[in-house]
Amino acid sequence: MVVFYVTGHGMETNFGKTGVTMPIFFDTNLDAPPENVLNFAELVRLFSRVPAKQLVMLIDTCHSGGAVAQMTTVAVSSRAVVVTHSGGSPDVARVLRSAKDARSDIAVMSAARTDETAVDLGAGLGGLFTSNLVKALNQTQGLTPLEDVYKNYVWTAVRNFCQGTGPASCQQSPVLGYGGAGNTIRLAPRAP
Repeated sequence: MVVFYVTGHGMETNFGKTGVTMPIFFDTNLDAPPENVLNFAELVRLFSRVPAKQLVMLIDTCHSGGAVAQMTTVAVSSRAVVVTHSGGSPDVARVLRSAKDARSDIAVMSAARTDETAVDLGAGLGGLFTSNLVKALNQTQGLTPLEDVYKNYVWTAVRNFCQGTGPASCQQSPVLGYGGAGNTIRLAPRAP
């Protein structure tokens, strides 16, 4: 298993593609042509090439939902939980099928949808998404599948914060996308 965690800044791009968002690293050139800018979807495609049976990417930035644009996603609302199979490019699935391992599963959990910002709780606490993810993993001891951690802990806690005690501008909805059986990955600690 390989886990890749990204925290920092993210933004929407103005390159004419709806829902295309990008991470902002210390050396990101915002004046670069669109074809030279790493967006979240491309970051996931690159990560999906890692030869491991299980891949988990956790992204705590604004507008990070673009990372799951081409994946099966789990959408939570007050009415139901809906799994949506992407009609987009099969790039991630194709890369996973061609990997050295016979089977690879990938899960990508992001802090916010493409059109949303992510709340930073301040020094010592970090991002709203990360703090609730860590709390959920501690509560479940990492034995619960990521889809259940997302639905029952992370999404619910973030939405409750935004609808309750959070700032009036809080409009944050975490997103879970996956390929293969990525939604069933457990982040249990290894035995000593």
